[in-house]
Amino acid sequence: MNEENSGDEVSLLELIKVLLRYKWLLLGLPFVGAVLALILVSFVLRPTWEASAVLEIGRVGQVGQVGQVLVEPASNVVTRMMLPSFAKGSMVYAEVSPDTLNEAQGLYKTLKAVQVKGSELVEVKVRGFSEGMARKLMQASIAHLQKKHTEMMSVSIERVKKQLRLLDEDIRNVGAEAELLKKKLLASHNWNAFDATLSATLLKDKSMQLRSMIQEKLLLEEQLTPSRSYTTRMIDDIYVSEEPVSPNKPLIVALAILAGLLAGVLVAFAHHAIARGISGTTKAS
Repeated sequence: MNEENSGDEVSLLELIKVLLRYKWLLLGLPFVGAVLALILVSFVLRPTWEASAVLEIGRVGQVGQVGQVLVEPASNVVTRMMLPSFAKGSMVYAEVSPDTLNEAQGLYKTLKAVQVKGSELVEVKVRGFSEGMARKLMQASIAHLQKKHTEMMSVSIERVKKQLRLLDEDIRNVGAEAELLKKKLLASHNWNAFDATLSATLLKDKSMQLRSMIQEKLLLEEQLTPSRSYTTRMIDDIYVSEEPVSPNKPLIVALAILAGLLAGVLVAFAHHAIARGISGTTKAS
């Protein structure tokens, strides 16, 4: 038992001796790693800023129903925005110079869209090599999505407008018929009781029909109001980070120092083991 403890103590003592013997290596490699990391983040890796926005999906109002119908489910919007074809289409709206166009296209790989939990909102993020570029790429993404959703809404909107045109024509016709019946009732003094009752009943029916159609028209017109039917929009302004979000200089430097320290320990023990092996071989000879 004592021999085992003695062996452990010797091993620990030997470990400390090795670390002390190679202390300059253990200090040097982390220092070199830190310097290389600083050069990397300062001169090689370009800083990027992140723009973010939360989108409310466009809706179309429903006559006689509570609420509105989404132009496209939020989950589908997320899938759509992550497609390469969406990024390509968005570049049409990106107001960037030809020199930075390729850079902007490459940055679209950073675009992320996620559905906000418990809602039909979508949070979108994208990065740029400047605050301005990040904002422009976000604006381009939103403009492209809005165009898609406006096209999808147009079918429903046109259908409602057609209903309104037909309804206006019906209202004019029924109104004219009701006005004609009213004039006949007021102009004639020779009608018998049956004819008078029949005409009054018809006039009442026409009036009720007219009121019903006017009410339907009001509902259809309400469906087209901006509060009931609207394309996809931001719920607030685009936010762009005040400082670059990448590269993360402190993290990269810390990882480089840690990697240098681990490399130093491995090299120290490897060199020590090789030296001991050579020494043992020499003594055996």
